[in-house]
Amino acid sequence: MNKQKNFSRTRMKHPGSLIGKLTVLSIFAILLPMGCMAKGQKKEKIAKGVKIELADSVSRKAMNDSVYVILMNGKIKSMLMDCDGKCSEVKYLAREDCHLLRFLITDPKLYLGDTKVYGKMMPCIRFEFQKVKDGSIYMNLDFGLGKWTLTDMSGKVLYRSSLSTNGMLRFCHELYPQNELIKNHYNSKVK
Repeated sequence: MNKQKNFSRTRMKHPGSLIGKLTVLSIFAILLPMGCMAKGQKKEKIAKGVKIELADSVSRKAMNDSVYVILMNGKIKSMLMDCDGKCSEVKYLAREDCHLLRFLITDPKLYLGDTKVYGKMMPCIRFEFQKVKDGSIYMNLDFGLGKWTLTDMSGKVLYRSSLSTNGMLRFCHELYPQNELIKNHYNSKVK
């Protein structure tokens, strides 16, 4: 009889251990099939040959790789342009602004096409993308014509397209809120 009392006392010391073990075991039993299903789905997609393209594949196809590498990795400097084509204000972009500009460059809507507009390209703002070994690429924005171009250091046009969205205009207005020309374009097109 004394043995029975000791046995019942030891079982009563840890009443939650059995419940805890069952809980952990049931959670493991539920999660195990879910992991196997997710792993099996991944293999099915790869086996079917699903083609995964990068989000910026449109911009990469529009320009060659060497230009694209400079745009995505170079230091960025912005320059306000006068009517004479001379720089009036130069500013190095902050890290967050660089990321935002690169995001805007990869927007597929910027590469929809080059609509014919008659007039001379007079950029309001120019961005210089510098890469030490590869040189510099300039992105010229003309909000009056609604055009943007990529040029090399000698001025040769590498790519030309229409500004089909107002993203670049909003970005330039945030960079230079006191510039009258950009402010007038912003007020006429965005609002």
